[in-house]
Amino acid sequence: MIIIIPYIKNMKTMKYILSIDIGTSSTKALLTTIGGSIIKFDTEYYSVQFGNNGKVEQNPEEVFSKVIILFNRILNNIETKNLVAIVFDGILHSLIPVDKNGIPLSFALLWADTRSKEQSKKLRNLLNNEDIKSKTGCSIHPLYYPSRLLWLKENNQTIFKKSYKFISIKEYILKKLTGEYIIDKSTASGTGLFNIHTEEWDKDLLKFINLDKNKLSEVKEPTHILKIKNSIFRETPHRLIGVPVIIGSSDGPMAHLGSCGLNQDYLSLTIGSSCAMRRLILKPKIINGKEAWCYYLANGYWLLGGVAHDGGIIFQWLKDNIFSTINNSELKISSIDEIAKSVPAGADGLFFLPYLSGERTPNYNPDARGTIFGLSYNHSWKHIIRASMEGTAYRLNTIYNMLSNGKQYNIVLTGGIVHQPTWIKIVAAFLNKKLFLPEIESVSAWGSSILALNALGLISLNDINSFIKQKSTISPNKKLVQYYNKLKIMYSDFYHRLYS
Repeated sequence: MIIIIPYIKNMKTMKYILSIDIGTSSTKALLTTIGGSIIKFDTEYYSVQFGNNGKVEQNPEEVFSKVIILFNRILNNIETKNLVAIVFDGILHSLIPVDKNGIPLSFALLWADTRSKEQSKKLRNLLNNEDIKSKTGCSIHPLYYPSRLLWLKENNQTIFKKSYKFISIKEYILKKLTGEYIIDKSTASGTGLFNIHTEEWDKDLLKFINLDKNKLSEVKEPTHILKIKNSIFRETPHRLIGVPVIIGSSDGPMAHLGSCGLNQDYLSLTIGSSCAMRRLILKPKIINGKEAWCYYLANGYWLLGGVAHDGGIIFQWLKDNIFSTINNSELKISSIDEIAKSVPAGADGLFFLPYLSGERTPNYNPDARGTIFGLSYNHSWKHIIRASMEGTAYRLNTIYNMLSNGKQYNIVLTGGIVHQPTWIKIVAAFLNKKLFLPEIESVSAWGSSILALNALGLISLNDINSFIKQKSTISPNKKLVQYYNKLKIMYSDFYHRLYS
């Protein structure tokens, strides 16, 4: 459903930027003026396909078709001559093998796909993980390209040999629109093949996995500008031909830019299907012995971060697989927060360590699995909901401790959790931190709009922070903090007994 935010006079003479945020389950479109006013916001959803052995895929053509739908709908009644640029951000870690004609040879592997787990183990035995991390900012992990390409080579030689390029979903869409294979430095830095010091594809790692660098796209700064070309794809709206396209960054870094700007005193925390926490740094670095990653933001800025793959997706899984026979009216995702609110803190002694898809940070343990401890006849399914929120908050606390290293940071909270007040209070208490909520909810698209203004020379880097505003704060409840401090000790004990 399209949302028109404000009414602005003289729309026919306004100049606009269209920001396209390509997420895991939906693409969002944000139309802003070059003065920073929001005009329209719209969303299109698409499917994610799950299968055996950790398969998580997506049809890139379906994603592209939704982008075209958004183009047509959000630009309705907007004169193309007033559209100064389109800017993109997209998910990290997706992988599509395409042939010489740019046609996908398989669906896109998404970040949650873990079928290359065995190949990741093999590479960890052959290579020094700390050395690889120091060069690429990425550990050896099933979601990064080295493991995935080895998996594809070992499990589908036909596709691997036929592949002309290995690209991400955003690269696929850019190729459709502009005719060029281009990858931004941010997305490249999330492949595990990009050298964070030379800012090029790492020659030694490419040689080790026997991959020609021509199989990958040309790397450019996120502010690089292309143009929509004619006869690239029939469904491309003809009136968009010639419109500048800013290739943009990746969605997580743009969520940070859109919520924290370039302020080094703030961490961004996104809790949606998964959870990610990020800290701005001025030059690439790693944390020795930990699984923090280092990704490029834009304009020479970097992010140090950590992630828990199990966030809000846990509640969808519980709804679909565990509580599917309970009255559906009680199991709407929108009601999850009220359910958790009805259960006391600590879930009456029930603990849920939510490692359903393994642990990625702060420690590497892809074989870790979810654990419920303390279950008794006194508990109901509602206790599991509360314990899931608390277990997720425990994981976030471990990531914050890794990134902060004893220093105090403000935290800006974004993602679907902003509509879950009980869960917000739980996170605030576990972190014992005041949480800031941004004025603009679609922070990735907003961050891309800000980046576009800079790419077009309309604002300088020094102007960026003036576009970042917070609408409210949530302070941690002191009694809840004291209670959760004790609970964190118990969670830590369970963690080390089960996973160390």
